[in-house]
Amino acid sequence: LKRLNGLSAKLEQMIEDDEYCPKLLQIALAMKGHMEHVQGQVLESHLKTCASKNLGTAKEEQFIDELVKVIGLSTR
Repeated sequence: LKRLNGLSAKLEQMIEDDEYCPKLLQIALAMKGHMEHVQGQVLESHLKTCASKNLGTAKEEQFIDELVKVIGLSTR
């Protein structure tokens, strides 16, 4: 997240400085890559911590529906 904050600040400054568009795009794509990494880490953590609490319980079906929804959102 610190990298994302740093890239965001850099992109904002580059926009204010009217930098060349491909340079802006390069920073934006770097931010996208870092965000995808964060999404993967959060999903992995959720599976490792919450799955064991919900699978095999009355909440299992709701948990699986939630996972399907979240995974679908993460692939957009």
